[in-house]
Amino acid sequence: MNKNKIQEVLVLGLPNAGKSTLVNTLSKRKASIIGSSPNTTRDKVSTIVEFDNKNKIILSDLPGFLEITDDFNKNFQENILRYINSADQILFLIDVNSKDYSGLDSIFNLINRNKLQNKTTTIFNKAENFDISNLDKRMFKYIFNSEFYISAYHKTGLDLLENFLKKLAKEEITSVANYYCGKLGVSYASIKLRDTRSRWGSCSSNSNLMFSWRIIMAPRNIIRYLVAHEVTHLKHFNHSREFWFEVRSIFGSYENERNWLRTEGTDLHFYKFNG
Repeated sequence: MNKNKIQEVLVLGLPNAGKSTLVNTLSKRKASIIGSSPNTTRDKVSTIVEFDNKNKIILSDLPGFLEITDDFNKNFQENILRYINSADQILFLIDVNSKDYSGLDSIFNLINRNKLQNKTTTIFNKAENFDISNLDKRMFKYIFNSEFYISAYHKTGLDLLENFLKKLAKEEITSVANYYCGKLGVSYASIKLRDTRSRWGSCSSNSNLMFSWRIIMAPRNIIRYLVAHEVTHLKHFNHSREFWFEVRSIFGSYENERNWLRTEGTDLHFYKFNG
């Protein structure tokens, strides 16, 4: 786990699948150039997406994947392999009406060959007014883990995609909490994520941990500090000298992370996912 890295979600697909439109829609800015000709995006374009509940991810747009490339696009296409291997999550974006099964097969094989199935989710785009029951059976093989049907242009179906990203936040926080509980020899009763603005996290007298799910948008070291802080309350239900000693013993020096939450945390409210 890279504790200093914001989780990167990378959008992979064929030219004109709508990758740039999706990135621009989610980030509420023109991070990627949209054109009528295929492969307007030549290299990776990354932007920060901040949800209205403080979570942050890096959303990256890639050039459209080409089976056969010319000299001009060769370097860009070669970089795709490096990018997908370093990403935390991959959104395999497919035009739901595409008939380019050869191109889709190439991406499918690329994902499998590099053993990236577990971090890949399939997004069917341009699905406005689309009846899911009419999905071409040849598309079934391209579904990894979960699938979503959206229209990035018409901004439909994005609420389900937001819920998926919230799920990533829960998994991230739970993993970190389990790690620190193991170091302290304590356990929690439950972990809940809420849309809170007054506090980043809390620990109840019943050993229930609560976190603002917006914290997923913060750098990894900030997430780890916050979770370490709340997990330590399972052992010390106060902010005594012993509490802070325990936080330092499992996390290390925490002053920078604590100060970041105080001075930079409010900036995580700046962008909204919907509306």
